[in-house]
Amino acid sequence: MAYQTIKNHQIQHLSSTQDSKKFLEIKEAYRKLQALLQTDSNKIYLAGGTVPYFLLNQDSQRLHNDIDTICNKSDISDLRTRLKQTPYYISEWDSLNFTTDGRDYGLEILIDNVPVGIYPYTYQNNQLIQYSWDPYTKSGKIKEFPLTQITDYVLPYRGKDGQIYHTMSLEYIFLTKAVAQRPKDIQDIQKIKEIGIRQQVMSRISMYQQTQKQSFSNSTVTNKQTTQQYTQGKNKILVKQSTKSNHGFITTFHISLAISIISILLTTILFIIIQ
Repeated sequence: MAYQTIKNHQIQHLSSTQDSKKFLEIKEAYRKLQALLQTDSNKIYLAGGTVPYFLLNQDSQRLHNDIDTICNKSDISDLRTRLKQTPYYISEWDSLNFTTDGRDYGLEILIDNVPVGIYPYTYQNNQLIQYSWDPYTKSGKIKEFPLTQITDYVLPYRGKDGQIYHTMSLEYIFLTKAVAQRPKDIQDIQKIKEIGIRQQVMSRISMYQQTQKQSFSNSTVTNKQTTQQYTQGKNKILVKQSTKSNHGFITTFHISLAISIISILLTTILFIIIQ
């Protein structure tokens, strides 16, 4: 119970906090994720602005918001099953507990106060579809773009620390950050240039197109625990509404009765006066 209270407090705090994590916190959270998944750790690919700093084995000297990872859609079910057995899993951050369109947009977990997103992609007929989930607004996004080969998007790199990192391609991270052009993106681009990019890949990849953004904030959750909370809350609301309705009925009845009595009295008095 104490842990749940702390975690709920963290969720409320994180929902309004951005870029507040030092790179060392990010690195430690990722290390714990790898240790947790063990041999399955190569099924998730690190994405976003932290990647060049992992590969260079350097501190970014700036704050980060979270860790983004992506995985093949065929792997996310097994990953979710394993994560559900850990204290890092948060049902309120899992898209499957809210979506109503039959799609899996992924989930976020919380490791040492660092949010870690795990979002699935599909690759078929030279077309990549990337799903993502915002646990705070309960909205899912779908992005699509043509892709000649999967290694243009995800692949393993050997970092300067000798470790193998499975990540989104530096070329695609470079492309997205070149479009965004925020101060932190410009810094990240310089680090990517230090590592080097494949020019032939840059020449054939293109920016994604967002084809859907849908909110599920009013959807009924399906997780057992949150469903019970939802039902209990709903029952309380129904009881209150029922009580309020009963009070309304009694009040209306009394008013109607009083009006009828007054009308009868007035009619009687008027009849007497006329007589």
